[in-house]
Amino acid sequence: MKRINSVGKWVAPMLVLLISIIIFFYTSTITYKNIGTNELFATVDAITRGYKIKQIIASVVLFIAGYLVAQGTFDKQTDAMKAAWAVPIAVVGWCMCSAVILLLRLPYIRSFAFGLVGALLGAMIYIRKEYIKKTNWDVLCRYIIWCAALSTIFSTGIIPTVMSSDSYYYVMQYGEVVAKVGSLNFDTAGATMTWTGVSSALISSLAYFCGFETITVIHNLLIISMLICFYLTMKKQISNLGARENQAIVGAGVLR
Repeated sequence: MKRINSVGKWVAPMLVLLISIIIFFYTSTITYKNIGTNELFATVDAITRGYKIKQIIASVVLFIAGYLVAQGTFDKQTDAMKAAWAVPIAVVGWCMCSAVILLLRLPYIRSFAFGLVGALLGAMIYIRKEYIKKTNWDVLCRYIIWCAALSTIFSTGIIPTVMSSDSYYYVMQYGEVVAKVGSLNFDTAGATMTWTGVSSALISSLAYFCGFETITVIHNLLIISMLICFYLTMKKQISNLGARENQAIVGAGVLR
């Protein structure tokens, strides 16, 4: 029975990954069929070629880094909660490191930014190595497959991302501008950043450094992460009230 349960835990993520890959190639096939007959499709393809794969890889790397930080910091939390917090933790870590680099007027370039983040992550893993050693790698691998599957689905664009033109121009595009300029200066800040903090925009600088433009995949992963965090928290609270496991699952799902 244990072996059947163990195999069953792998079936769901692998099945979703397979379906996501099929959708990925199907939507890509539709795009390539229209390239030869539509100038707009051809132009967009020329500009965004490789964006999907780069977004998927960047998202999975973000998840792994965030999960290791969660394992080293919140070791008493469940594996599911660590997985739910992985992407938000990684995004916050990137934005904080980027903000420090910019405020200290250090060169905001790809090698320096990734080097600083990598050094801090390595230091955290070394300092908290006794907790990192407790990582359930079997569970982590399954969550990585889930992350890859969801990232692949989100990269196809079949799930729309709701974003206003103001959010794109004044927030998302600003991160790209900062990454291209390599610093904060009056011209860029005065022209595009007048009503929001710089941290939220710096997610897009990560996209620029990784070779793609929009953060469609990361944006959707953040939404899913927040929903799962809320669900797991409600489930735990309902269980603490004395409800059985199945009652807590249903109750948390209804409240969500």
